[in-house]
Amino acid sequence: MTLNYIGDNCTLTAASGTQPGFEEGNRETQAGLESEGLPASEYALDFVAAENHPLYAKLETFDLDKAGVSFPFTERLARDNMWDTTFAARVSAEYKRFLFLACTADHVVTPSEQVDEAWHLHLIYTRSYWLDLCRNVLDRPLHHEPTEGGEDQLDYFRDCYERTLASYALAFGEMPPPDIWPDVNSRFASAGLRRTVDLDKFWIVKKLRKPTVLQAVVGLLGLSLLAVGLWGLGSGLDEGASIFLIVIGFISTVAPFTMGKEWWISQSGCGGCGGCGGCGG
Repeated sequence: MTLNYIGDNCTLTAASGTQPGFEEGNRETQAGLESEGLPASEYALDFVAAENHPLYAKLETFDLDKAGVSFPFTERLARDNMWDTTFAARVSAEYKRFLFLACTADHVVTPSEQVDEAWHLHLIYTRSYWLDLCRNVLDRPLHHEPTEGGEDQLDYFRDCYERTLASYALAFGEMPPPDIWPDVNSRFASAGLRRTVDLDKFWIVKKLRKPTVLQAVVGLLGLSLLAVGLWGLGSGLDEGASIFLIVIGFISTVAPFTMGKEWWISQSGCGGCGGCGGCGG
């Protein structure tokens, strides 16, 4: 099928439809979608497979990192989001997959927060985005459409994101990586709360979350050792042993939380939006 999307005074055209030879693979993917709780039945045999598709081949060879520069796109993406470069490179690859979906899915697509950060960054590389990507690779303009706010918009983008996850599985024959494409509830849990922060003026301290059982047990043990050491130091007992207990107790109390993924202190901060659309019908 062919569809048109009118936005920002331009028309975006995307082709979509059943690809010969993919019916069996699609049925298998449908089952996988249903096992993940995604509404697979709505997308039966109505997708464009990325495998051997000329657009996806062009996207895979499209280089976001300009050769010969000391601070390329991927490193900037990593710095701005406090990611390591390996994760930033993975997000860049998923951004290309999102671009494929934006041009081939028969519905509006919405990126994950991580992919959206790559999209935001690429938009400021105006020549790369509008000339190299949109004109030479996508062969069409692709506009960024942030949420206008409100519950209706949130529901709309939640639905778009859920459909995007399903279309991803159909197009690429696998479920999207959850560390980059979380489930819909996780994706919008912090909608509207993200901010850009000047780290020269502010320290960002991550909110404490409910500790795991192991963290709680080790933390309580550490507090006990710390208390015994302080008591011993104040009671005139062996000073060396008391200091040792204080040090071990402090480490045992703090380490499980500072090394965990949920409790930590960092200087991280990045912008974002509650939902963004791509092109579609």
